Amino acid sequence: MADDSDDPTERARLDDEAFERLPPAVKLATLLERERKQKKLAQNTAHSTGLALRGGLLSFVLFFAFHVLFIHSIFVTLLISAAGGAAGYYIVGHNRGHLMAMVLFGMAAIVGDVLAYTVGAVLSSEMTFAFFIWLMLMAAGQLLVLWTKKHRDSI
Repeated sequence: MADDSDDPTERARLDDEAFERLPPAVKLATLLERERKQKKLAQNTAHSTGLALRGGLLSFVLFFAFHVLFIHSIFVTLLISAAGGAAGYYIVGHNRGHLMAMVLFGMAAIVGDVLAYTVGAVLSSEMTFAFFIWLMLMAAGQLLVLWTKKHRDSI
C-alpha cells in the first residue's frame, strides 16, 4: 500500500505500538538518531545565544566608542549604548538582514542623539558630527550582519 504523503517526516513517524514491533537494531538506531538530533539542537541553541550576546556586547562597545566623543554626559552615553546593544542583540539573535540592521542602528543613534541634545548633553554645533556618526553606525550594522552570517555558518 503506497503512502500518499509527500512529506518524508510524516511517513517516518511511528506510534508507540508500531515502534515496539520494530526489530531491536532498528529501535536502537532510531533512539540514537533522536539523541544525536537533540544534542545538535542544544548545541545550536547555545551557539546562537552566545552569538547574540557577543553581537549585543559588540554593538554596545561601538555605540559607546562613537558617542563618548561628543556627548558630555556619561549617563546619556551609557543609555544610548544600551539601546545600541539591545539593537545588536536583536539583529544577531533574530538573524535580521542588512536593511533591518541599518534601520535599528540608525534609529537607536538618532533617537539617542536627539535625547542628548534635548537634555543639553551635546551642543548644537556637534550635531553635525552626530550625523556622520549615524552613517558610521549604519555601516557598522551592515558589518554586524556580515559577521553574524559568517559565524552562523560556522556550526
